[in-house]
Amino acid sequence: MYNACMTVALQIRDVDETTHDLLAREAERCHQSLQGFLLDLVTREAQIQINRTTFNQLVEQRIQLADDWSPAAVIRQGREAGFEADQTNLP
Repeated sequence: MYNACMTVALQIRDVDETTHDLLAREAERCHQSLQGFLLDLVTREAQIQINRTTFNQLVEQRIQLADDWSPAAVIRQGREAGFEADQTNLP
């Protein structure tokens, strides 16, 4: 069956030996191949960027509430209105 996700090769050139050795040791410590370790690292970094973009989009869409609204005020208002306020929106 065809894999629905296309993959591409990613190559990094001119990595100094110290950096390579450090990454290889870290991969070994995590019981991963260097390839698997780097793939996880790149995937995690990409997910951070996706999350940042999603967060920024949600921030732009958020509803601005008046300064005097607080969770405590909303709860107090609901308690004062009582059960009848919950029934007003029912069919």
